[in-house]
Amino acid sequence: MRRSVACGVGVFGVWLGCHVLISARFGVPATWTRRARNAIAAPNASAAPRPASAAPRPSGASAFRESGWCRSDRTLVFTPVKGFGNRMRALIAAHYIALLTGRALVVVWPGFEDFIQPNASRCVKWAKKHPGTQPCRTLDCSVHVARCVAMFNTRSMHELFPDRERCIHLISYTAWDLYLLDNSATHGAVLSVTQKIPVSVVLGSVTLGLTSDVWRAYSTYRARMANRTAARHIMISLHIRTGADADDGGVIQNLFMPQLRCASLLQDHLLGLNVTSSVFIESDSIHVKSVAAAMHMTNVVLLGSHAERANLKYTIVLWLLLGDADVFLGAHTSSLSRTAAQRTGTMLYQLPNQKAFGDGERTLQCVHDRAPSTKTHDTVYILTPSECADVYPTCPAMSVNVLLLVLR
Repeated sequence: MRRSVACGVGVFGVWLGCHVLISARFGVPATWTRRARNAIAAPNASAAPRPASAAPRPSGASAFRESGWCRSDRTLVFTPVKGFGNRMRALIAAHYIALLTGRALVVVWPGFEDFIQPNASRCVKWAKKHPGTQPCRTLDCSVHVARCVAMFNTRSMHELFPDRERCIHLISYTAWDLYLLDNSATHGAVLSVTQKIPVSVVLGSVTLGLTSDVWRAYSTYRARMANRTAARHIMISLHIRTGADADDGGVIQNLFMPQLRCASLLQDHLLGLNVTSSVFIESDSIHVKSVAAAMHMTNVVLLGSHAERANLKYTIVLWLLLGDADVFLGAHTSSLSRTAAQRTGTMLYQLPNQKAFGDGERTLQCVHDRAPSTKTHDTVYILTPSECADVYPTCPAMSVNVLLLVLR
């Protein structure tokens, strides 16, 4: 199984994965620890298989879906909000909260339930609306963000989700599991569970429940990304986030060209090593896709739908395809890019954005600083492929050649 490598440099140096987690375990009730351990002990042979063209199944995802780690008399209803990537990162957190509190998880994501089997997991259900079968306290962290930050940074799990409350409804777009890792009262419990059940297993358990309609659409594009006749073939995916409107014309062309140039340079580099490659390109801008299709890259795969803004089924498909690549040139700070890479453990370079400052002056940004209130290790210095050094001259780099030693 591939190791998750998300490229960035922070105060702790180069970091691997989305949580390089530091130390011990403490504070986990024995029953929860045992359930967490059993959840990934062995695959379940009776689980419904995915199509043959689908990406390799994350280890333990099937067993996690079948495990009975929840109590039937305690429920966490979870409603994710905002964009797809934000919802996915919040969904990861909701799984960990449900695991830590032994609650059944009911996910209320309008529209998504059309593309997933509602009762495919023993402890995670999907619903069109709030079940409303019992009184439920609402914790709306999409509105009361500052209050929730303070709570998740300081309170114990029992204070946040008291066992006396049979049902709690969490509304959120935030990765609260990362805040809980920074909280001394919850760090050990969260660390223990996330080490036993990594994010790839959580997301794998979600994708195992996707309907055949999604997998059929996915398989069409996935087959075009592969080259079964080549001795060595590398799949590159590129996610360009512009924030542009669908009919943006040529106004933003100079903003996204560095990302496209980087993908083209990578292909040239691989060709010099007698390695074939394909490039899957997804963007929130139709114009970006049009320019990409006209460039001198080979085996370019584009979705026909303007998916990221208009079509949830194809947003799921593009999220799957982005993470399937061997080398992923992601959009800087994008949760969609990050969670797509977390699902499979692909190599993720989150390329710097070009942003507007002052009166329209635009510049590359190689350093992303979070708000001053957040922890210092949230500062991420962007690492780019050294093959793109001319495109991003001020950014630290690591050669994609390192990947060729482990990808195949």
